[in-house]
Amino acid sequence: MKPPDNQPATAAQLPRPAVCQLTSRHSLMDERILHRMAWTAARSGFRSLIVGPHERDETCGQVELVACPRMSPADAANKRVAIPLQIFRWALHSRHRLFQIHDPDLLPVAVGLRAAGRRVIYDVHEDYEADVRMHFPGCGIVARLGPLTWWALERSAASACNAIVAADRHVASKFPGRRTVVLGNFPRLDFTRPADTSREQTFNIIYVGGVCLERGLGVALDALALLPQPDIRFHVLGNCSDKQLDARLRADRRVVCHGFVPWTELHLHYEKAHLGLALYQPVPNFLYSPGENAVKINEYMAAGIPTLCSNFPGLKSFVETAGCGVTVPPCEVPAIAREIENFYVDRERGGRLGRTARQLFEQDHNWEKHEPALAAVYRKLLSEFEAS
Repeated sequence: MKPPDNQPATAAQLPRPAVCQLTSRHSLMDERILHRMAWTAARSGFRSLIVGPHERDETCGQVELVACPRMSPADAANKRVAIPLQIFRWALHSRHRLFQIHDPDLLPVAVGLRAAGRRVIYDVHEDYEADVRMHFPGCGIVARLGPLTWWALERSAASACNAIVAADRHVASKFPGRRTVVLGNFPRLDFTRPADTSREQTFNIIYVGGVCLERGLGVALDALALLPQPDIRFHVLGNCSDKQLDARLRADRRVVCHGFVPWTELHLHYEKAHLGLALYQPVPNFLYSPGENAVKINEYMAAGIPTLCSNFPGLKSFVETAGCGVTVPPCEVPAIAREIENFYVDRERGGRLGRTARQLFEQDHNWEKHEPALAAVYRKLLSEFEAS
């Protein structure tokens, strides 16, 4: 009810300030966007919204999912230019004050919203300059100028944002330190219980994420072919768009293809696993990883299972030096097979590394440990808006 004209509105009568997550490319139920950013906003007392291409408006707990534009995922893939424009129009008309963008193609939207006096956070999920480098292979002038041009544009647009949230230390180092906070892809403490394999009759290897050669599924299959043990099971959770790879996976009787599994159901698979794989191949957007942005590795740690991953410098420190897994040259199939067999034979070793992983998760690699930093950014920017 609106107060009489001669009486000021009380705090209880004023609308709650909102934090709006904007995405043009991700699912509105993306782990980082929904389960970390949006839930933190809601838990901090703000109205929390996620806006992007979706089939319909709905709610997920205290988070509002706004379909803008209203379309299926298949439609969204064909309208990359139109979607940011529609999101920008929605944001302007909404009169909300604080927006967090999750895709680089929304940087023009960020610039427009800042020009309109709103507050904007750029959430950098990965090193997009390195990602662009993958699309310009070789050493010619185009291969050199493509990534540099992108970085110049990204840096210029990001300078208009009030704050930067980076998924890892490497990405954070590319932006001004005074406006940047590192928030890795750490699960919440209640994400999963520690794995209990005491009743399992098979040795369960798990992989979660995008199913493609660049993420090591091909070399994993090659390594599996070198192992004679009939009771090994390789559980693959994720969608595969590579028809040849998908056929290879389904042709192996020891591979179990689960397809897409909702984030809220992943724990059912983690709790039965002996070993997690993260065999990233040596491409630019994986080589730099310091670990905290690697969703699957952090989830393996939460489940208390050891990780077998690529021996890139950042991952070696994050996994092997920390004592929660083993690293291996990601293209050397015999070495991968040998390490898998070592885990198969020495279950106590895997249990020991898994217990260390779970301990690290409980002590530091959980979202509750880091979310106060994000809540502080939200409060700071909204209070600045009120004071302006």
